[in-house]
Amino acid sequence: MAHPQEKRDLVRRKYIFENQSLEVAAMFCQVPFATARSWKYQAREQGDDWDKARSANLFASGGIETMGQTLLAGFLVQYQSAFDDLEKAEDVNPLEKAKVLASLTDSYLKVVNANKKLLPETQAAAVALQVVEELLNHISENYPNQLQDFALILQTFETVIERKFGG
Repeated sequence: MAHPQEKRDLVRRKYIFENQSLEVAAMFCQVPFATARSWKYQAREQGDDWDKARSANLFASGGIETMGQTLLAGFLVQYQSAFDDLEKAEDVNPLEKAKVLASLTDSYLKVVNANKKLLPETQAAAVALQVVEELLNHISENYPNQLQDFALILQTFETVIERKFGG
């Protein structure tokens, strides 16, 4: 099935400027991950390297310390954008929502691990996010009907995390 150019542009924008994983961007744009991956590959072949554009966007703000802070802030942008999309998505079941939340948490942990050498204080943030991830897994396995409520709580809790760990 052919998708309009607007859909491809939206996947690109979510990947580059909202720092979403390609998988999450594809899901929110309702295209198969394989299609999004193919678009990314085709764009690179035509001189539009999405990874380079994404890196340039992250590095645009300056030095190493700023870059580390930007990576952490990038997660918050990604998380908020994904969460907003999740709220609007009426046809996504709670299990899929849990998978997206777990994917976002995983992305954050990877950013935190990459920043440990640049910003040692992120260790506390890593522990906090591991606790949130474990709680998400626990709720998914034992209280799946409460997953939507947990997602709403996480949305408001984001400001606490940002204030405490985001800089």
